Amino acid sequence: MAEKLVLAYVTCASRAEARRIALALVDERLAACVNVTPVESIYFWKGKMVKTREWLLLAKTLARNAKRFEKRVCELHSYKVPCIVFYNAAGGFKKYFDWVKNSVK
Repeated sequence: MAEKLVLAYVTCASRAEARRIALALVDERLAACVNVTPVESIYFWKGKMVKTREWLLLAKTLARNAKRFEKRVCELHSYKVPCIVFYNAAGGFKKYFDWVKNSVK
């Protein structure tokens, strides 16, 4: 597989923000598909433990889009340091991978 499919994991402060970012990523063809789901997050920020509800984006894209994807999320995101993590897809249904490849720029 010449082009690597990656999963991008991004958390957002609200459902509205998550949907806005997801819509932009798909509309701009930086992601083939973005799942939006609520999550509970627990982390340290500025020396204090934070327990909050966030919204998770799980986007399917290609590794070659990672920098543009990251830049666009940062432009749209409310956090100073948004969580943006890319995971390489080790394998999967070939027809789905082909669809992703044909759906992004």
